Amino acid sequence: MHHQQGHQMGLAAENVEQQVTFRTAGQLTGCIGGLSATATYAKTGTYTSATCTTVLRGGTGIRVWDWTAPGVESSHFAYLVTGGRVDGNIVAVATGPIIAGAYIDSAVRSAASAPEPDPLACAGDGAERVIVAGALTTGV
Repeated sequence: MHHQQGHQMGLAAENVEQQVTFRTAGQLTGCIGGLSATATYAKTGTYTSATCTTVLRGGTGIRVWDWTAPGVESSHFAYLVTGGRVDGNIVAVATGPIIAGAYIDSAVRSAASAPEPDPLACAGDGAERVIVAGALTTGV
């Protein structure tokens, strides 16, 4: 499965650590061998020590995927995420189980990357949005 999501957040100028509330919405497409070929999701959360240039750090959460096929229950993914930088990109890997709904007890790995926010914007007014793309595998 492939996923694309947008992280909506306001990251303050001067690149100082801050608490940032975010909204994420996205969709899964290209699901193969499952109960539904697509899904949508949305969540909100807080990063407690984000800066403009270190947006993604480790943490935990629950993401709910609402499958678009009729009669398929939503999947609840409980994850631990680790983040870092590779070749100037933000890279995040979330792993954990499906704890409720379709695919319950399946292990999941979600890997995503995004371009690093513009350092000049981070030194000035800050960045408003990060667009993330990645891949999702169940049964890992």
